[in-house]
Amino acid sequence: MLRTRLVGVLLAALAAVAVSCGALAAPAAPGDLFAQLKQYDFQNRTAVVAIRQMIGRSHGNPALRTQIEDGLLGVLKDPSATMAGKQEASRLLALAGTARSVPALAKMLNSDATADLARYALERNMDPSAGAALRAAMAKAKGKTLVGIINSVGDRADPDAVPQLKRLAASKDRLVSEAAITALGKVGTPAAMAALAPLAKSSEAASSAMVRCAARMAASGHRPEAEKALVSLAGPGRPALARAAALQALAAMKSPKADAVALSDLKTAEPYVQVVAARVAGSLTSPATTRSAMALWPKLAPPIQVVLLTAWADRREPAVASLALKATQSANPDVRRAAITAAARTAGAAAVPRLAEIAAAGEGEDRGVARECLSSMPGKTVDQAILQAASKSRPQVRSALMGVLADRPSASARAALMQAINGSNTSVAVEALQAIGRVGGAQEYPALIKTLTNASDATRDAAQNAVMAVARRLGDPTAATGPILAAMPSASPAARAALIGVLADIGGDAALAAAVKAADSPEATVKAAAVQALAETWQDPRPEPTLLEVARRGDTLALRVEALKGYLRLLALDDTISAETKVNRVAEALSIAERPEEKWQALSVLRECRVPAAVELAAKCMDDPALAPEAASTIIYLAAPQRSGNEDLPAVRGDVTNAALDKVIQLSKDDNQRQQAEKLKQ
Repeated sequence: MLRTRLVGVLLAALAAVAVSCGALAAPAAPGDLFAQLKQYDFQNRTAVVAIRQMIGRSHGNPALRTQIEDGLLGVLKDPSATMAGKQEASRLLALAGTARSVPALAKMLNSDATADLARYALERNMDPSAGAALRAAMAKAKGKTLVGIINSVGDRADPDAVPQLKRLAASKDRLVSEAAITALGKVGTPAAMAALAPLAKSSEAASSAMVRCAARMAASGHRPEAEKALVSLAGPGRPALARAAALQALAAMKSPKADAVALSDLKTAEPYVQVVAARVAGSLTSPATTRSAMALWPKLAPPIQVVLLTAWADRREPAVASLALKATQSANPDVRRAAITAAARTAGAAAVPRLAEIAAAGEGEDRGVARECLSSMPGKTVDQAILQAASKSRPQVRSALMGVLADRPSASARAALMQAINGSNTSVAVEALQAIGRVGGAQEYPALIKTLTNASDATRDAAQNAVMAVARRLGDPTAATGPILAAMPSASPAARAALIGVLADIGGDAALAAAVKAADSPEATVKAAAVQALAETWQDPRPEPTLLEVARRGDTLALRVEALKGYLRLLALDDTISAETKVNRVAEALSIAERPEEKWQALSVLRECRVPAAVELAAKCMDDPALAPEAASTIIYLAAPQRSGNEDLPAVRGDVTNAALDKVIQLSKDDNQRQQAEKLKQ
């Protein structure tokens, strides 16, 4: 019984929620939607969305379309409707309007207050009566309202409006005149072009409109007339923007006249027209045009040369390969860099020797551009050319190409790198080692270890870094460690030292055992390397006993310092022991430290031990003037609550802390520390 009652209550609650969310409410009637639209205030768009959905459903349903159209007209006519509601009604009528709504909208065109709403709906209404209404209103309107209606007529591309637009284009009102000129361009008929032609010599807007008009004419079957107009517009004496736009339009319509116009405009003194002409000329595929543009190229200003080179590079024009290669020696840096890219894209493998020289010894940014091009050039012939240059060129060039081989890591490239790492030239070998470190894998790993064991002082660091990088990439510590352990017995002390560094980087039980053993080696170089590896690289606390022992009894001060610093580093990371144990180990470290620097490091470890023993130990350090400032800071830090990441750290309270704070007040020479200590005691 109770269960039934609970289910009933739950269902009732769910029903209430659903009703409040509108989930169970019946769809609003059309009349209700239009009533809601009259009150629209840019906030709740429910009615707007619903009416838009109704319009979508009204296709093929004349009755519903009529109902929608009448409802929207009602919103526009209602003086009590909000302006936001009328604006949305206008937008919706643009989707749903037919000839039925034109008379009402035509009346609205006669009022400045409602003309914009009406024209927005009419300009998208494809019924001829809508165009007639706009033309009629255009004959009577003035000022901004007239400008708006002209814009709508233009957006409709209404050919019947050309006579009116022609008269309005001569208006003394600049806004009206420019609107009419722009509209004529949108109409795009021979009649519109004829209306614009007399105006183009004195009006930049008319020239631009003629370009637009010609493009529409070409698309609607009047190509010869359009080409004639565009050729004229692209010639001398026209405004620069119109000339450039006309040339671009000729190219876009693939007119054969674009070639001659582009070459002619390349010679103009107008920089913008030259830029566009260069871009167009470089994009045209006619061999004759390319040859003519190449003949003009040496006489062009550097910015125009860059545009042409870039255009040729974009379409990988092989005919300009020699020009591009020669241009890589230009005195202008922008031209050189454009030429480097163009040479790479047009000359292919033939460009490799020149680009390799630039990558090795080019000026400034040229080297990077050449290197990037060499790395990205496609094709097997390019691969072969780079491999040949990497093995046969002078050392400086070979060095520059090692990184390129890594960027193109084929089996042949890796083999070439492996050959170079053992070559006689040190700089090439170092670059090759850096490169193979980026791309080497299991196949190269054994040979790299052998290279490391035989490396000279000049190449050992690079070899060690390469082995480390490949070992990490293997992803298997056991597989990475085995070959190193096998190489160590026969390696020289210097090589063993380097191998130990790799082992520490790899980690694992076998690596740790080898490093710990090496820390007791009779060879000073090996011992120092092992201590350094454990102290600076190892990431878990297992080497702590070894490092502590070396810190106590190491042969040299440098070795003891290195070991103690490493011991304290690992102790700080050690989360396997209690805070009390860590404090005891810090105390032991302090007792054997021989320099203030390691004692300061020990106090930094103490700061993370929030127990009374840590405060007490820090207080003892107050007696040493060299440690007193850091010790006082540690006491204050522990005596106050702290925030570390997302964790709240409690303050260390009690008699031990109070005594330590008293000591800070007595001994610290820092006024701020004394004030903080006094506050913490309160």
